[in-house]
Amino acid sequence: MRRPFPRFFAAGLFAALALVLVAATALASGRKKRDPSIAIRFHAQVFAFDPTFTAKVKVGNPPREIVVEKIPSVSERDITSFYPYRAADGSFSAVLQLDRHGSATLESISAQKLGMSLLVAVNGRAVTSLKVDKPISDGVIFIPFGLTEADIRSMGASFNIMGETRSDYDLRHDSTPAPANSLDNGALPVPIPPKR
Repeated sequence: MRRPFPRFFAAGLFAALALVLVAATALASGRKKRDPSIAIRFHAQVFAFDPTFTAKVKVGNPPREIVVEKIPSVSERDITSFYPYRAADGSFSAVLQLDRHGSATLESISAQKLGMSLLVAVNGRAVTSLKVDKPISDGVIFIPFGLTEADIRSMGASFNIMGETRSDYDLRHDSTPAPANSLDNGALPVPIPPKR
């Protein structure tokens, strides 16, 4: 004769299925996109070169070589929203708002690396290096120049725009025909003043 499942096993199985259902609902409820279409990485500068853990990168104008950690301290997965601007040199700049994890990491790194630099790399391209002059505790970081229009479009497709509500974001990413100012018809995510 076959024995039925013990009651504690059935209860545990039911609890596990309920937990999976709750987790799936939370993921489908509209959390921020965790698979951005752009790679934005911040690499901390170090003093010693070790080919296993560090890399030499040329940045700036005139170019100068700095040694940075290969593994980024902050990445695109830590970004919740952004706001683009037109930079003085004709490229684009952006203000980035980080989530809790990114904010805590940035605060820790900026406190440890005072006087050193953070390399900003976008899609594997070294854009600029930012000099750390004080600890950054608010989770806001500014890329002053070097972003392209394609970078801004990818950021608009991946992140909220600062001050944007969830319904605004849904409207921008809806599959229905795009309004005149959406990314789908070639416009930038927010109006940006033309070059001067």
